[in-house]
Amino acid sequence: MTYKEFVIILKQIKINESDKLLTLLGEKKGRFVAIVKGAQRPTSKKTSIIDIGAEFSAMFAKGKNIDLLVDAKRIGYLSNINNSLIKSALLFYILELADKFFIDASRAYKSFTLLKQTLNTLNKLSENDLIDKRFLLAFLVNILTLEGILDENILDSKNKKIIKFIQKYELIDILKLKLENSNINNLTNILQKQIDNFLHTKLKSKEYLFNILVNHN
Repeated sequence: MTYKEFVIILKQIKINESDKLLTLLGEKKGRFVAIVKGAQRPTSKKTSIIDIGAEFSAMFAKGKNIDLLVDAKRIGYLSNINNSLIKSALLFYILELADKFFIDASRAYKSFTLLKQTLNTLNKLSENDLIDKRFLLAFLVNILTLEGILDENILDSKNKKIIKFIQKYELIDILKLKLENSNINNLTNILQKQIDNFLHTKLKSKEYLFNILVNHN
């Protein structure tokens, strides 16, 4: 039995000399894993599409325990991310958050759409647009809102207004929001603590990202 699905690669693991295990976010299926046979062979057609954050249309064969990716077509390229240290760090952090949070298959389409829009926006923005954390703040608000775990009870009235604005407008429009860096940093830290508490751990990609952001300020 085969099926077609639009997916984004969250992470990949080498399982032997030629094959990889992918963790994917599907538009319909939600988060799942699949094996790619021969992905590490230089002559494999699948090698060019197996990039972290890549979106593609794929055909899968249903397996007993794990499905098999049998064919795939790349959809767009995040060509402006790989050459930027800040963008690459944001990419890894966003994908790690998606891997941890986007578990519920009933929200698959909303999760997929949010991640797709976030990555496409990240690809378009300049590094200067990313340094003050507005983009990161917007993603944190969106992911916590989608998962239904955003705790507004600990926020003051100003931070609540900022969150309402972010929830109402498109991600790209958040950059137009006039805020002091101190306000952005304060709210970002509050939401980050909510995420750390929910996951009961601190993600390595977060530490890496924040070190880079600090060095660019």
